[in-house]
Amino acid sequence: MTRFHLQTARRAAAFAWLAIALFALVGPATGQTPVSAKRAIVILSPAQTPVPTEPLIAAIRAQLGDVPVRVEVETIAEIPSEMRARIDLAATAAARHQAVGAFWLEVDATGDYLLFLVEPDGSRSLVRRVRRQPAAEAAAIEELAVISRSSVTALLDGRRIGMEGAAASQSASASAAPVGSTPPAVPPPVVAKPSASAQRPSLWLGVGYVGSTYSSQVPWQQGMVLSVRYSPSRSWHMGFAYAFLPASQVDTDRVSMRLARHPFELNAGYGVWAGPLQAGLELAAILDQTDRSVVVTTSSTLVPEPDQSHWSVGISPRGRLVWRASQQAQLFTSIGADVFFHRVEYVIESAGNENVTTPRAVRGRVEAGLAVDAW
Repeated sequence: MTRFHLQTARRAAAFAWLAIALFALVGPATGQTPVSAKRAIVILSPAQTPVPTEPLIAAIRAQLGDVPVRVEVETIAEIPSEMRARIDLAATAAARHQAVGAFWLEVDATGDYLLFLVEPDGSRSLVRRVRRQPAAEAAAIEELAVISRSSVTALLDGRRIGMEGAAASQSASASAAPVGSTPPAVPPPVVAKPSASAQRPSLWLGVGYVGSTYSSQVPWQQGMVLSVRYSPSRSWHMGFAYAFLPASQVDTDRVSMRLARHPFELNAGYGVWAGPLQAGLELAAILDQTDRSVVVTTSSTLVPEPDQSHWSVGISPRGRLVWRASQQAQLFTSIGADVFFHRVEYVIESAGNENVTTPRAVRGRVEAGLAVDAW
């Protein structure tokens, strides 16, 4: 193995050991397995009820398939008659599963559905009415599932929830509207205070393709990128990455030269979710080591210099798009530019200093790959 390839292999091994060490240090700190560390919601399912709970649970699971939560179903004997008892029951179930909230469904005196949501501390209960028509039962169930999804994502992100407050002092009969009455007006949406479980951080390990421009003589370089990203919330992330790029050879009439880049970066970004898609911006600080070696010269008057390395520093603004394929995996792509702060030239020192290649100060860049949740 040549010295050049030995250096590349050592850097690859060092990066792999660094990623393993980081995961080993951070993983045990959570004190949980990856499955139990997932955010959750709870659905209360009474054993005896006129409410179609099973179709609702199936519809909610389908709606939340791309949201990073697991659905826990708690079977109970019956819904308590007093609202305070119902809230306490739901809050206890949510706390037991470290969930962001607990749902249950009732039918009021008019025949409409009432979907209730309680947060883990039991400090607030919310309700949403959905009109029920016997000929459109499936449509009502789907609407309830859509409401559940929007409420869960609002809890995760700390956004407004489109549900009204439910009085804790009401009994089951009092909470049902009298026959023929007009349903109460829905007040303005309230702002959800994200629970601790909704803000639980995550660690993403990624692998993918990276390509960028370099110079006129080397128009495109491509290789593999490994990344580790820490997300303290669903919107923010920070991390580091290393790109494995094959060496590029530049040939002129009098010299052949090999260039090998070893770019390392620290990055941070912010994104906004819309269903399973997240669009955002990312900024990276780049430290790029380039090894230069002269392979051969065809002129007896040229004396090759010893192999050399130099460092380049730059920044890389990018647009980033993420698609959550499942709770544990996501696909990502980004496009941007690497901007370096100083100019480097490779020349043949002779009369006129013949240019071999000059790396561009601004280099287009694309990246695409897969990331998995390690927590």
